Amino acid sequence: MLRAIAVVRKPAVKPDRVVDRVTLDHDGRHRRRVALKGEGGLDFLLDLDKATALNDGDAVKLEDGRLVQVK
Repeated sequence: MLRAIAVVRKPAVKPDRVVDRVTLDHDGRHRRRVALKGEGGLDFLLDLDKATALNDGDAVKLEDGRLVQVK
């Protein structure tokens, strides 16, 4: 399964690198490891070193460099 290994904060997110979006509720935004499915159907594993708060507009970076934006 494709892994998301880093967080990219909103100011650094480049729209042309975003390949999907994932909507997370308040509780779902503070995670370290969880399987997720993007709105466009992309399955990936959020696999961070430590639990990190994700904010609206941030993105997670996949192993291949693509981004999935958080709503």
